[in-house]
Amino acid sequence: MADTFYYPYIGSGYIYVKEAGKEGAEWKVLANCSKLSFSSSEDSKKLTDFRNPGGGTYAEVRKITAIEINITMHDLNTHNLGLALYGSSEETEGAEITDEKFKGKKGSIIIPNKSIGSLTSLKLGEDALVEGTDYEMEGSGVIKLLDSSTKLTDEEQELSISYKSAPISVVEAFVNAGKEYELRFMGMNEATGGTKLNITVYRVKFGAAQSVDFIGEDFAALDVTGSSLPSDKVFGVGKSKYYRIEIAQP
Repeated sequence: MADTFYYPYIGSGYIYVKEAGKEGAEWKVLANCSKLSFSSSEDSKKLTDFRNPGGGTYAEVRKITAIEINITMHDLNTHNLGLALYGSSEETEGAEITDEKFKGKKGSIIIPNKSIGSLTSLKLGEDALVEGTDYEMEGSGVIKLLDSSTKLTDEEQELSISYKSAPISVVEAFVNAGKEYELRFMGMNEATGGTKLNITVYRVKFGAAQSVDFIGEDFAALDVTGSSLPSDKVFGVGKSKYYRIEIAQP
């Protein structure tokens, strides 16, 4: 096997993460990612050459101070949002909600406490309001009370709503401290016909996303930056405690 070989590179592939050190933790794919990059910063100490009037460097020592990993994710699913926002995620099933109370008047809106799957009734006292005559359901789940209603008034009245809530995925942002993950990149080199390039990062701790665009004119992106930390489980001379790259020869 040759020590070196021609290797132009255009990368694509899948990034997987799982909680490091957690028994039974499952690998989760970050789905469609447009960026995976590694960068390092270093500190240098220099000894000036005092032997000559012009100075110069007599000796120098460089030490790596940080290894950063940058990922751009384009799938805003519960797992990715939870990772980027130090959050927890869960799936909830629909439930029957009966007589949820609100105040309303002509022209006002009502936002139910849960996302509506199907509306059972909207009542003013015991009198049922009629969709299209007294209120409208907007696609966002907001109920708009109509100015044309003959049952509603310009003064607030107590209304009750009964509905079945929709099954949803919930992300609770910033309820967890940053977790440590193990990361695997299972990549392919398009410049060499799809040969493999795999990366293993033993410990990585991600920071929170600086911004999340929930309204925009382009596809949303989650940018997260993490630090590669040394693993005590890697031993041996010449073995990196930070990450390993495996390159298949074309």
